[in-house]
Amino acid sequence: MHHQNYTGAPVVAIKPKVSIMGKIFLVVFFIVLFEGAIRKWISPSLTNPLVLTRDVLALYGVYWALNRNKLKTGSLIFKILLLWTAVVVLWGLVQLIFNQNPPLIYLIGLRFWLLYLWFACAAAVAMTENDFRIIIKVIMIITLCMTPLIVLQFYSPPGAFINKQIGGDEDKVFLLAANVVRTTGFFSFTAGQSTLLAVVTPFVLSVLMGTTKFFKNKWLPIAVFLALTTCTMLSGSRSALATFIILFAIMIFLETFFAKGKSETKKFLVIALSLAVIMTIPFIFSTALDATTERVVSANESEPFFDRIQSMFFGEPGSQDAITFIGYGLGMGTNFVGILSNTKFALGETEIARTLMEGGIVGFIFVAFKISVVIIAFRKAFYIVRKTGNKLPFLLWVVLIIALFSWSIIGQLTINALGYILFGLGLASFRFSENKK
Repeated sequence: MHHQNYTGAPVVAIKPKVSIMGKIFLVVFFIVLFEGAIRKWISPSLTNPLVLTRDVLALYGVYWALNRNKLKTGSLIFKILLLWTAVVVLWGLVQLIFNQNPPLIYLIGLRFWLLYLWFACAAAVAMTENDFRIIIKVIMIITLCMTPLIVLQFYSPPGAFINKQIGGDEDKVFLLAANVVRTTGFFSFTAGQSTLLAVVTPFVLSVLMGTTKFFKNKWLPIAVFLALTTCTMLSGSRSALATFIILFAIMIFLETFFAKGKSETKKFLVIALSLAVIMTIPFIFSTALDATTERVVSANESEPFFDRIQSMFFGEPGSQDAITFIGYGLGMGTNFVGILSNTKFALGETEIARTLMEGGIVGFIFVAFKISVVIIAFRKAFYIVRKTGNKLPFLLWVVLIIALFSWSIIGQLTINALGYILFGLGLASFRFSENKK
């Protein structure tokens, strides 16, 4: 019996056994996915136990990878991580001396800057190809399962239990239009749902276009794509819609010019079917189309979309003047500090602003490091798509360039984990990208 790897090439049968790292990765992912649901629908007091559990699991995953020599101490990735850790830890101590910040905030800053970065790299080098296949299958199932919830939330009133916020305050429910909620899915806030959509989109498109082939039922990729399109349409998020459109356009371009082993007729049918789904969904959910249009127009009036993009990638206006050489201190831009100081954003709203204001000169180094990683990764992903036709790494790194520079990775608990989970999968995709016999 033979299976196919995620590139579509036949390989020798793989036992459906998940490695220790695969299990740790999946459990961390599930906790991140459902902790918001548990907090808002069961008890907000479970926040700390859930976050502590996944943090301990992430630490154990790093330890396991080191102990089993999966993350080799002589490898380049380990040396870079170790050097970066030393820089962040020592600079944070310098900031403690100059700024006199509470040591607890410094420790929280280390957690946001380092823990899940280590975990992502450990998972990327330690997970097996079978782990990667199973993770993709899980992502497909999650996309299908969250769709009924999203539809129910969208068509339920703001005061319904399904739209409950942490604390039960109906006034804090975000609205897309009058009595139409912005869906949160399993999460406690709309940003979590938008981030999850961005995480799953590359995988769904990859399965749809045949890069990833391991489903027996040929209708399943279409069903998952239909589910993703529905969730994106009902999200009410400009960023989710923009990410979906950009990735879909890139996928069509790659499918047209770099697909391997496909007839022109099959390419055309897949693309035509996908476009038909995208054009049909808005008419099925006409309320969503009207509400989303109203939301986009009103949001653009208060903040033009391109101004929003500029502030996301370069920091909001005025933030540059607040940047200092030393920085305000690691952890000072996290949502934890925002809660303590009763402010919505402790330092800045955007990731770039928080990074530079927290880290000072080390913040600039961090941004430069991200740019270097993205350039190297894009070159490798483009080489892979040209050589093998495998588009998944390229699509993942398109999302990662958005994630690494605009998501609240060093500021928000859920997005911190989701961002680095995607980073780990992006690195892992390179390991399994070559066709195998």
